[in-house]
Order: sequence, then structure tokens, then C-alpha cells
Amino acid sequence: MVIRRESADTCEARAKLVRPDFTQAIDVHWRSRRIDWNRLGSEAKTPAWTR
Repeated sequence: MVIRRESADTCEARAKLVRPDFTQAIDVHWRSRRIDWNRLGSEAKTPAWTR
């Protein structure tokens, strides 16, 4: 469930409610990882899940 507080023009705040078992399954939050930039063509590395 998503909760939003909006003014006439913008979203002022938002929150997402999730089941307790969902949050316990997350070990490392995505914001604490380094940025993994998208690549195209010959710049692309082979994804780990294909090896």
C-alpha cells in the first residue's frame, strides 16, 4: 500500500507499507551499494546471472 500527501501541484510526502517478512528478507539496502551504471553494446559486461 502506498500513502501519499499531495499539495495542489506536487507530492509532498510518500510512504510504502509492506509485510514484516518482506523487510526482514532485505540484507543490504540498494542505496548502500556502489552505483552500477548501465552499459550498451561492446561496453557491456556479461551479467553474473548468465555465467
